[in-house]
Amino acid sequence: VSFFLQRRAALAEGRRDWSHRVYEPLLGWALSSRLTKTIVVVAATLLFALAVGLVASPLVAKNFFDFGSTEQLQGTVSLPPGTSSDQTIEQLKTFEDAAMADPDVKLVQVTVASSDYGGYTAGFSTNHARLLLLTRDKRRSSAVVNRLQQRLNVLYGIGNAQLAIASFGPSSNRFEARASGQDDQALRDASDLIVAKLQQDSELSDIQSDLAAAKPQLTVDVDPAKASAHGLSPRVVAQLVSQALSAVPLGNLGGNGPPVSLRLDPASVTVDRLGALPVGPGAALKDVATITNQVAPDSINRRDGTRLVAVSAVINGADTNGISQRATASVQSVPLPAGVKLDTGGTSEDINQSFQSMFLAIGIAVAIVFIILVIFFRSVVTPFVILVSMPLALIGGIAALLVTHSALGLPALLGVLMVFGIVVSNAILLIDFAERARETQPTHDALLLAGATRLRPILMTAVATVVALLPVAVGLSTSGGGGLISQSLAVVVVGGLITSTVFTLVVVPVVYSLIARRGRVGAVAAIRDLDVEAPRGKAV
Repeated sequence: VSFFLQRRAALAEGRRDWSHRVYEPLLGWALSSRLTKTIVVVAATLLFALAVGLVASPLVAKNFFDFGSTEQLQGTVSLPPGTSSDQTIEQLKTFEDAAMADPDVKLVQVTVASSDYGGYTAGFSTNHARLLLLTRDKRRSSAVVNRLQQRLNVLYGIGNAQLAIASFGPSSNRFEARASGQDDQALRDASDLIVAKLQQDSELSDIQSDLAAAKPQLTVDVDPAKASAHGLSPRVVAQLVSQALSAVPLGNLGGNGPPVSLRLDPASVTVDRLGALPVGPGAALKDVATITNQVAPDSINRRDGTRLVAVSAVINGADTNGISQRATASVQSVPLPAGVKLDTGGTSEDINQSFQSMFLAIGIAVAIVFIILVIFFRSVVTPFVILVSMPLALIGGIAALLVTHSALGLPALLGVLMVFGIVVSNAILLIDFAERARETQPTHDALLLAGATRLRPILMTAVATVVALLPVAVGLSTSGGGGLISQSLAVVVVGGLITSTVFTLVVVPVVYSLIARRGRVGAVAAIRDLDVEAPRGKAV
């Protein structure tokens, strides 16, 4: 391939291509005087400071992990307590018809009173329904959610139904406010106040409290003394009641037909009828237990022995960290009942933890690279010059995130690590050649020769990587985001390589020229730069 693609005629002596004609005068100007070197270093420092400022500002969105969009939508509908499964099915038919009439919806599935959640089983309620929808194009999923959520609010009331784009990884758009205390009524009041406050925020949706709604229940309180008088124990009585109320498999219909189970109608379970349940010879349930009607929640959450109520919401927007901070300030302004404490979390906690871990990983990576460079170059100053190229990569990476409105998250930080590896290798190519050239010529000429010689390999490395990741960066290979490689990762790598390549070819030689004159780097060349002749009889 190389033989067929090689040029038929070599370039004439002294003739240069366009990249060298642009680069060599620029590098010559940057190295021409101390003033131009100062201008280059100050400009690079200011751009790096600007990039850091953009990261700290709300102009660059921040999130945890962006998995992109998907065709699958998930949701829930909660009807008033006591609603039977038949009534829930009948009421959900209206939404099912409305969803199927949407031109962007391909499939609608409504599940009522089922304990099967796919990968696990759990309890169910007859007044709850689960929604599963498939859209025709995942780029239209967000618009479909907005339309159908409005329809759900009209049909079942605001806060009683939620619909969102399905997420198949760690939650990356969740806000949570947690209220704790000992008074049940105070916690319920606090939950209502927090929900009402968050519902005023247009950047939040799917706002719900995990404080279970009070439902009518039959409570069976077994008297151990009475049960013992009939040769029973509370545990045996509980098992007998559970068997009476649980479904009993009867086998298959017609031998090879579908399985049939016998289940007691929940509507027929009353205090009088349940009390007549035989539990032993001559003993009914009412003889050994007290049966009462109560209204109580299905579940109670505690943390360190303290009652806990969590109000969660879905964040609508790329800047999940900024939206979470504004939501935190909003709920902190709510006047809570006495004895109730409030704290917030959710995705903002995940972002802080992941950023701290990634910053630690980046710091360790830089330290390892520095140690390796010190071993190979047998110098501390030369590796420092090479590592100068690392922060230069952040300038283009952050600028690319700002221009493309992408979020700074875990994938983007992984992209920073990738860029660091590439720019360090480019800087090593440049500095290593300059070190060798300084053995025979002055520093200025050695840097010009190193830049001209290593220009093409450095450009080829950058261009090849940019072209390979460009389809992902513009969203072509993932139809608008998501996929195995995140779009923000590709954006950071592309932007970081574009700017770092330019800065590596200019700023790194300038920094090297400043440090080489002051340090012990290339002692032989430094002596020649000063036109100092070595003493006779001694090797230099």
